[in-house]
Amino acid sequence: MGRSTYYRIIAVFVASLSAAPASAEATKLRLGVQYGLTYLVPTVMEKEKLIEAEAKKEGLGEIETVWIRTAGGPQLNDAILSGNLDLAFTGATSFLNLWDKSRGKLVRALFGYGHMSFVLATNNPNVKTVADFTEKDRIAVPAVGSSTPAMFLQMAAEKAFGPEGMRKLDPLTVSRSHPDAMTALFSNTEITAHFASPPFVQMEAARPGIHKVLQTEDVVGQPVSNGIIYATQTFYADNPKLMQVFRNALQRAVDLINNDAERAAGIYLKANPGSTITAKEIIDIIKDPSTGWEITPLGTMVIAQHMKKTGQINSELPEDWKELFFPIAYDLPGN
Repeated sequence: MGRSTYYRIIAVFVASLSAAPASAEATKLRLGVQYGLTYLVPTVMEKEKLIEAEAKKEGLGEIETVWIRTAGGPQLNDAILSGNLDLAFTGATSFLNLWDKSRGKLVRALFGYGHMSFVLATNNPNVKTVADFTEKDRIAVPAVGSSTPAMFLQMAAEKAFGPEGMRKLDPLTVSRSHPDAMTALFSNTEITAHFASPPFVQMEAARPGIHKVLQTEDVVGQPVSNGIIYATQTFYADNPKLMQVFRNALQRAVDLINNDAERAAGIYLKANPGSTITAKEIIDIIKDPSTGWEITPLGTMVIAQHMKKTGQINSELPEDWKELFFPIAYDLPGN
């Protein structure tokens, strides 16, 4: 989709927001997610039918849920724009890109869905900090310059080299999926480092000859949510009861994971029969001290401020994180 076409679609969509008549609450909820353990919360919601249960409990009757899985955030944004999706679970960068294009008139965020630490690991024994990387190193990230790990690497470089050195490590980065990056790191290829997410963090930590350089909290000083759940202004306004039902179901999924890691691991494995991760590995990740399962959105403004600094966001950023979110989240201690 070309940039001009993308902006025209957004302009038409935003114009339609004020013209759309009020309607009865939806009886069908279409939710977009991606693959992997970071999406454990929506997996539990889906397989345990928590939205359906909460809808009946709150007197909304039968609710049909349709879970749509895509390869990435841009596809979810396209589905939101085309009217084929109601709620999306994805990284903060994708949400903020769409928020920026409409100056906040099209979408806002609802909640987070937990946080896990990204870890920069290397097989180069000479690298103890990011300042030790040389032109001989190659650092794998999911997408050069735009993925969350790539942003964390820029933040780490700025911290090490000053504002003028924020992009100093960019020439060393290469785009690789997490599985391919880990395989390359283990095989002594050109890849000497990988900025990974769980479960690859744990797999690499267990490998002899691989050591940690830093993790998310070292860079930003706080946990950052795995991603953001967001919706259009119209859908939120038209479905206040359903939005509360969704929040209740989301909280129930988080509570299940926190209180019964074994059951949560079983739900994930049943939903992903081809997964190579074991139940024990999932349980260890769930219980890892650097991992948290909650609906509070964390670190959204950190990501937004970096995107603004690097020119990925053109709009003026709000001073308060709540201006990016719907009121249903205002009672949470987000940032």
